[in-house]
Amino acid sequence: LLAFARASESEAQRDRRTSEALATAKQALIGFAGGVAFSPPTFAERPGDLPCPDLDNDGSAELSCPTAAERLGRLPWKTLGLPDLRDGDGERLWYAVSINFKNNPPTPCPNQ
Repeated sequence: LLAFARASESEAQRDRRTSEALATAKQALIGFAGGVAFSPPTFAERPGDLPCPDLDNDGSAELSCPTAAERLGRLPWKTLGLPDLRDGDGERLWYAVSINFKNNPPTPCPNQ
């Protein structure tokens, strides 16, 4: 019975850490989408855009994510100005972005 109680407490602590990390990530993504300065500044500034995922686990968003496979990766915590967020099991957070909301680098107009 004591082992069961300790396991439940440990699970509750992991769940709390996960919830806190997700809440922090959510707030940072809302702030980014609301107009936080893009980095690098060559990205088009469109309120509502979200960063591409981190595909190489360095904490930084990739510059582009044109394919579905490239829109699934880890949360770009450095790009969002966050500490290295981890869930209750110590894993970095997964993150996916819709093609409709991904950060789009500007393309030159063909008529210029």
